Amino acid sequence: MPYLGNQHIVGDSVRNFKVLDDISSHTSTFDGSSASVVSTSDNTIRIINHRFVQGQRVVYSNGGGGNINGLTANAYYIIKDSPHTFKLAANESDAASLTPINLTSVGTGSSHTLRVSFDGVNKKFKATHSGGNKTHIHHATQLSVSINNVPQRPNDNLTFTEGFAVENKSIIVFKQAPIPTDIFFGSAFGETLGTFDISDLAIDNYVGDGSTDTFTLSKIPPNGQSILVTLNGVVQHAGDAATPRSYSLIGNVITFTAPPALGVDVQIRHLGFAGASTNGVTGFYGRTGNVSLSSSDFITIGDIKNIRNINASGIITATQFSGPIVAGAGSSDVVSGIITASSIKIPTLTDNRVVIVGSGSTLTDSPNLTFDGSTLGLTGSANISGNLSVGGVLTYEDVKNVDSIGLGTFRDGVVVKTGTATTSLIVEGNARVTGIMSVGTGTVVIDDTTVKTGTSNLHDIGIEIAGINVLGGDTPIGAGATIYDSGDAIFVGVVTASKFVGDISQATGLPEGNTLVFLGFKRSASGNLLLDYSTPGDPTTYNTEDYEHRGGAQWLMADTPHIHNADSLAAIGSTTRPDGSSPQEGEPRYRFIPSGHLIINI
Repeated sequence: MPYLGNQHIVGDSVRNFKVLDDISSHTSTFDGSSASVVSTSDNTIRIINHRFVQGQRVVYSNGGGGNINGLTANAYYIIKDSPHTFKLAANESDAASLTPINLTSVGTGSSHTLRVSFDGVNKKFKATHSGGNKTHIHHATQLSVSINNVPQRPNDNLTFTEGFAVENKSIIVFKQAPIPTDIFFGSAFGETLGTFDISDLAIDNYVGDGSTDTFTLSKIPPNGQSILVTLNGVVQHAGDAATPRSYSLIGNVITFTAPPALGVDVQIRHLGFAGASTNGVTGFYGRTGNVSLSSSDFITIGDIKNIRNINASGIITATQFSGPIVAGAGSSDVVSGIITASSIKIPTLTDNRVVIVGSGSTLTDSPNLTFDGSTLGLTGSANISGNLSVGGVLTYEDVKNVDSIGLGTFRDGVVVKTGTATTSLIVEGNARVTGIMSVGTGTVVIDDTTVKTGTSNLHDIGIEIAGINVLGGDTPIGAGATIYDSGDAIFVGVVTASKFVGDISQATGLPEGNTLVFLGFKRSASGNLLLDYSTPGDPTTYNTEDYEHRGGAQWLMADTPHIHNADSLAAIGSTTRPDGSSPQEGEPRYRFIPSGHLIINI
């Protein structure tokens, strides 16, 4: 027979056919001493997925412990708070007005119970299966309910005169409250989805006249086992090819073995969807309209062939798509969903080319863009409107402008040109050159210890410069020497030189007995040799160009006295006169200087 509900497997699906739990008596046990179960702040009792319904009468027991403070009677009425919590009312009226009992403190013991049962008062019971799982019911005809083995009549709404109806899709409501001795049995034919039209579970009602044995049904059942036939609520047995039994079915015509008696209530309930009557299936369980499935439904098939359109609002997942993938017949159609696949093959594309969107939103590849898995190739120009980050080495030529806010490293140097002519390199701020900086045809070297231009050096050892030109103001050199723009120089320490040129008559601080005076010889106009001399402290300036000398050699003398002796000659050592002879004892101590002056110590 056809299957009801969400899905079917092979045979009777346990998902779609359920045996209801016994509702004639149900007891829930809870820990009445736990503050997490009994809440005195909001007067609730917490039992996960409890089976109690609003207004239901329950019997309370402390299970041998102490009562929850506020519960003194035996029977109370349920005020449903949530699927997991409820409150207790003293009577049915308080339950209807949502007036709970004030629970002032928890009780003692962990085996407190609440029992709901057939007691001649309760008419409402929650339909559950498999030990307390809620049964979702869309229509009363999905349930088969019997009391004392007598099937109860299902009703479409709560305005009924006998049998039962369904409230809030899970609560069985009896017209008459069952009593403690009543025996209950029930089953659910399926958890049908709202997307299925449950009107297919139709009911045909007739009244017997004692002579009519044939009735025409509103729908064509698949077979005689797909309908439930009752006479005054008594189930009739379906016949088969071997045994006619109570009735037979051909198409939508049911024929009873004996005509129902006068006034007998005849009810035929359709249990399933009609199947296809031809080999070419054009309907789904007898349906010719759209088929809608829930998110929990799955379709497992083999091959799908000759499908005209698949219109999916979600995701289509496949291991492979073969053939063209288009949104529709027109070029303006757009695929609005997502296609997820392990691979998509387009035969017209070339290996290692980058795929781009071409005209008409079609995918194509470009010969100017290639990628072989490691190298991206670009032929032509690239326009980058945003930032470009390169983790490795960027190699390029003919860059017009470089705007770098960080460190720029150039492997072979930097050449600044305008056309074929070089242009100045301007640096605003600090510049650091860690190698050699060439200026013109020479070389300038500047490092932590040395300033070198050509053969001149300024380093931490000393100064090696062919000439020093100072223009401007006074120039102090360290703390020991100052060169003034007037020409004067002051040296705090010792000045050592191979030769001194110029007038040192004004020199101070000379050793006692070694005062230098000027002696100079010159020819007069008549050819006579004239001697000029100075005295200590003489302010006269002598022009050395007026005096003559020969050679430039000098006779050296000891410091004191003014005549050579053995000590002075020993001090002189191997020093000789310009003619190669050595000074003798008793000779005056004097010397020539290159300017032509004869200097004698006095």
